[in-house]
Amino acid sequence: EKVTAAVEAKRGDITAAVTAAVRAQVEAEAKPQVQAAVTQQVQAEVQEGVEAQRSTIEAQVTAAVRQQVEAEVAQNRDQIESGVLAPMGMTKKQYDAAVAAGQISEAQQAQVTAAVDAQIAQLVDAQMASDTVKASIASQTDAQIAAAVAEKMASDEIQATIASTTETQLKA
Repeated sequence: EKVTAAVEAKRGDITAAVTAAVRAQVEAEAKPQVQAAVTQQVQAEVQEGVEAQRSTIEAQVTAAVRQQVEAEVAQNRDQIESGVLAPMGMTKKQYDAAVAAGQISEAQQAQVTAAVDAQIAQLVDAQMASDTVKASIASQTDAQIAAAVAEKMASDEIQATIASTTETQLKA
């Protein structure tokens, strides 16, 4: 009887201790699942935010690829110039010698340069329109988006949001 009375007197404390132990156990088991769900939700929001910038990212990637293509095509400038000069009956060497001797006017030089530049522009445009370059731009854009999402997800701000949201949901 004394034991029963002592237990009854401590019933509130015992109930609180058992409840706390059960809650701690449930939280420990549920936390990984809740955290995974919260992380997935936050990642979806971050992904959506980064995806909203896709056109800007793609424009930057396209500009960088265009510079690479232009540099590659420009390496063939002498060949392109030879192609422009051939219908005029001149080799590049003959043209350069004639320019040095003052036999080619500045206007004619400007025409040759414009024709070479136009051919280079056409070659660049053709390469930019190729399936290979388009696929490269798409791939690089996707990679930059993935990197931006990963960087944001690793940020202290996002990690704190995940932690606090997880704790809030566990307490609910």
